[in-house]
Amino acid sequence: MKTLSIVLPNYNHAQFLEYSMPVIFNQKRLPDEIIILDDASTDNSMDVLKKYQSKYNSIRLYENEKILV
Repeated sequence: MKTLSIVLPNYNHAQFLEYSMPVIFNQKRLPDEIIILDDASTDNSMDVLKKYQSKYNSIRLYENEKILV
């Protein structure tokens, strides 16, 4: 079987993560990995993402400490 990866960039989108994360995990074919790149969010995005990361071991979360330009 082929590998299915999802890459999800994020910057201050906490309100959308509460919608998008359940949608990802409600698919027929679950992803083998979800790579989330946070670009130094200043909202509660990391709290939301860490909550999902604790539930799903397929999430690989990368947090940039400063915005990369």
